[in-house]
Amino acid sequence: MTVVLVDERVISEEETKTVIDIIFEYIIPGTCVTLNGELGAGKTFITKYITSKFGIKQISSPTFSLVNVYAGSCKFYHLDFYRIQLSEELFDIGYFEMIGDAESIIVIEWANMFPEVLPLNRIDISIEIGEDTERFIKVLKYE
Repeated sequence: MTVVLVDERVISEEETKTVIDIIFEYIIPGTCVTLNGELGAGKTFITKYITSKFGIKQISSPTFSLVNVYAGSCKFYHLDFYRIQLSEELFDIGYFEMIGDAESIIVIEWANMFPEVLPLNRIDISIEIGEDTERFIKVLKYE
């Protein structure tokens, strides 16, 4: 089953934070959050905001490292599928162990590159760029 949690137009970082606040109650240990959108859409900004709510102050994009691990009030795995060529590479970075970790939250940027490996239960955040600072954010909860 798929539920639309949010379908909003935002024009500022503050409005983006308000959208994430709406869905925050669903982001608990054991949750996978996927982020999709073109370069510069705001995927890492949203990840930084989510992790800050768990006491993690400093994160960086895992574009080159592929995965970063953070500890706050719970453990976070922050992945980026952008530089992965084949889904088989996900075994090398321990992806399948990460998504099975019920004590952690996993956030995946560019998740749409390998939809076949995404867990069935997840929160999917899609961001489309409009004019200037305008973004269209749609959040789906898959159960």
